Amino acid sequence: MVASELMETMRGDTLTVLEVNGVPKADLGGYAKAAGTELAAVTGDDCQPLAATPAKRLGCWGARAKQLMPELGDAFVASNFVVGLDSVSGVVSVTVAWPVKKGQCMDGNDNDFCSFTLRSRL
Repeated sequence: MVASELMETMRGDTLTVLEVNGVPKADLGGYAKAAGTELAAVTGDDCQPLAATPAKRLGCWGARAKQLMPELGDAFVASNFVVGLDSVSGVVSVTVAWPVKKGQCMDGNDNDFCSFTLRSRL
C-alpha cells in the first residue's frame, strides 16, 4: 500500500516526472531517492493538502509510512526506502521495507527486515 501510494502520486504528477516525449526524467522530477538518503522534514500542514514540491511529497510519504508502521524510524526509512528508474526500460521502482524478527521473511535470507519493490511504467 505504501509503495502504491507513492507510485500513484507520481502518476498524478506526470508534468513533473516525465519529459515532453513521455520518458521519465533521470531524477524523476525530484522523486528519485537513493538508499541512505534522508527524506525532507515535514509537518502535518505540509501534507494536508498534498505538498507542492516532490521533496515535500516524499517527506509526507515517509511520514505516512511511519504512521502506518510505527516501528519505522527515520534511519530505517532513509536506508531502506528507495525510488528509482531503470533508464533503459523506463520502469520506475518504489522499494519499501519493514522490520521483522530475524528470518521471518520468506525470501530465504536471514534479514531482520522484509522489503517489497513495486515496478511500473508511468
